[in-house]
Amino acid sequence: MKLSKPYWSIMMCIALFSIERTLLFANDSMESLFIKEPSESLINPSFDELVVMSNKEELIFEGFMTMGDYASVNSSLWTQVYRKNDEILIVGG
Repeated sequence: MKLSKPYWSIMMCIALFSIERTLLFANDSMESLFIKEPSESLINPSFDELVVMSNKEELIFEGFMTMGDYASVNSSLWTQVYRKNDEILIVGG
């Protein structure tokens, strides 16, 4: 089976947000999980919860993140969420 993109790019979900809720980057796998506005697609923890988490260390969250909306079947994936200055990086798979 030949893959058109690097194997990791379909297995990993990657998104970069500003703390103002602006999506700066998302790969195709992550974009497929967004239902409406990307920052509003983060259900648990929510985007607002991520922003107020302590950022004394760059890793602010590790665990299952639920994405989607309250009216649909949602997806959960194991994620690590990092914050550096005014940006939040979400990596999961």
